[in-house]
This record gives sequence, C-alpha cells and structure tokens, in this order.
Amino acid sequence: MPGMRRSTKSELRMLREIVWHFCTIKKCFFCKQPLLEMTEKEMRFGRRDFPPVKVKLAIHHEDENRRNNSRENRKPAHSKCHRRHHIKQLRKKGGLG
Repeated sequence: MPGMRRSTKSELRMLREIVWHFCTIKKCFFCKQPLLEMTEKEMRFGRRDFPPVKVKLAIHHEDENRRNNSRENRKPAHSKCHRRHHIKQLRKKGGLG
C-alpha cells in the first residue's frame, strides 16, 4: 500500500478485518457455503493484518426488485453463484439460448 496516507491504510486494514469476520460467518444465499474460507488458526482478530479479499461477492435482491433495498431483501452471495442464478432466470424467460 505504498503512497497511501496512513489514515487510509488504517481504515483499509480495519475494513478488511470486518469483512473477513462477517464473511466467514455469513453464507452464500445460493450455495450455502461461507462467503470466505479461513481456518480458526488463520484468524487473528485485533492485529489488522488480513489479506485482501480475492473472492468476488455480490448482493442479491431476493424478490428480484433492485429498488427494494430493505435489509430482509438483500442477501450476500458469491458473484459466481449470483451470475449463475440470473443466467438460469434468463433461460427460463427465453432470453438465452
């Protein structure tokens, strides 16, 4: 993170720690697997030295209405699973061959 302000680096490290914490607990809406994989041994909260998040994540709207951003309607998902779901939806509607 060279060239980045100290406060920005600190914030990025804090956000990574938060993402790793919640994404190892939360599961993908579609495949039901944890959003991120990390063993208990690898988790060292409070040190703020977590690696970058390499898995692409998405927010799925359960009712398929992107304007409905209520907490109950927003579901975390792996981008791959989310994309697969929407491709299936398009195929059902006859939008993809």
